Amino acid sequence: MEGQGQGDVDNDNDRTNLNWAGLAKPPAGSITEQDTIDLIDFVRSMGNNSKKELRFLFDVPLVELCPSLLKDIFIPAHFVNRAASQFLYRHLSEEHMGKCENAPFFNMYLAEEGFQTNLHMDAAHTAFVASMCQGRKKWRIMLPHDFTKHHAELSLLATTNHQNDEKLVNGKWIMSNIKRPFETWNASTSPLESLDVVIYEGILEPNEILYIPPGAPHAATTLDHSLMVASNDQSMQSLHEIIQYCDQDNSRNQWHGCSHFRDRYLTISENYNLHNHANDLARESMSFGKSFQCEEAFSQLAEPRLEITPLNFEEEVQNRGPILIMKYVRSCISCLRYLTMLQNSDLDTPVRLGVLNCPDGTCPPGESKEYQKILPMIRSTCPEFVLVYPSDYYKTAIPGVIGSNLDSDHDSHENNEREEEQMTDIQMTVIHYYGPLHIDFLKVWIGLKTGSKVDISPCWYKTFIVACHMMNGMTVAYLQGRGIPPMADDAIAMSVVLLLFFFISTCIILCGTLRTNKSSQKKQKTR
Repeated sequence: MEGQGQGDVDNDNDRTNLNWAGLAKPPAGSITEQDTIDLIDFVRSMGNNSKKELRFLFDVPLVELCPSLLKDIFIPAHFVNRAASQFLYRHLSEEHMGKCENAPFFNMYLAEEGFQTNLHMDAAHTAFVASMCQGRKKWRIMLPHDFTKHHAELSLLATTNHQNDEKLVNGKWIMSNIKRPFETWNASTSPLESLDVVIYEGILEPNEILYIPPGAPHAATTLDHSLMVASNDQSMQSLHEIIQYCDQDNSRNQWHGCSHFRDRYLTISENYNLHNHANDLARESMSFGKSFQCEEAFSQLAEPRLEITPLNFEEEVQNRGPILIMKYVRSCISCLRYLTMLQNSDLDTPVRLGVLNCPDGTCPPGESKEYQKILPMIRSTCPEFVLVYPSDYYKTAIPGVIGSNLDSDHDSHENNEREEEQMTDIQMTVIHYYGPLHIDFLKVWIGLKTGSKVDISPCWYKTFIVACHMMNGMTVAYLQGRGIPPMADDAIAMSVVLLLFFFISTCIILCGTLRTNKSSQKKQKTR
């Protein structure tokens, strides 16, 4: 829905089980595969719908589905350095793994002629910025002070059991919304006709931009088949008002977004005020990526990659060789930086890099038994890495390394990870990576599994990583032997404990040996 704020935190107004902007939400489980449509097919069929209902697509994520379009979205000069999220990671270098992870979405909105939304307010006290690409929309907007003046007649929460969810801050109602149902466009039945309010009405044409401030109720009706791009974000002022809203309520039932924004508020404020990052970008029109100092990161999103699907998985592995598959979410910039670092590394290996989109930890299902082996999620968050190769591809064993015997018979595997090696006609080996998400650990692991040389300096550091992988392999094998599906975090934690145990035990033994030797030397001198 339109009302998504910084970091995708929703308003809690959905507690009322009423739908946003007067739009009907289908009952749970009522959508079948026959009800779905390809995005391109939807665009081509706009206006040719055989059903009577007008169709629309909201929140089509450009970052995830069409990242190559981001370079064509430009921010006008007066919006540069005005979005609060532009300052969350401003102090980090563009090469930092966490840089750009919280850039707000820029989404597409498609609607057929005649489609309408009713008066509503966007969630999380965000501003709304929209630009028409094609078609026209007529808008109706009410200013926040008129909503405050007629709060009792207009507020959704004032007429429900959730009055305490909205609060008055600086004369503005925060976390409020318009009661439903609410007729916006019918002159004979709309409450707007009888209220003493000013309604701003206008038509947004292609190449024009509309800015709606936080807390301003608004609605739109589509005059033509339309395509619009838009984004929500807090201003510095509205973010400060959100914190004031949260400070008024310290109860256990406090809005869940409070912790989200408190965590970010201090960093944003320091970057904006203390470190004076508010003036480090010129006030001129620039690309969406540049306004967040994320041009390089967004270009990585747009790079073509080997997309793994249930349909091409077996052919890619069997006919084209080994693949290191990264399970990720398409909009995960830090995930893609792992691939960039692996591509730029000095690995002497033919392993290709592929990606499998797994939003919310759910990868596309497939019927192939070999494909199903890569689906189990072993981490709480993406990315995850899985090495897949034809079982007879690697002939060279690497002696002395647990889990590194890559002969096709697999008789003596003591896994470094979970290895599903049931031989089928296709004969694939699937190995999940349970080690730490660090590029050096990944490179050494790939080297151990493929027999390739990896240059890691200094030598003791590489030896330490190999020892960690050996310990991790024993931990995973132990958990599997106990019938416990191993999770990466658990395996790493147990391996760290075991390493510390062995290290401390070794130190104790050495100290004891040294003390014994010193005692023996003293006795000999006494004699």
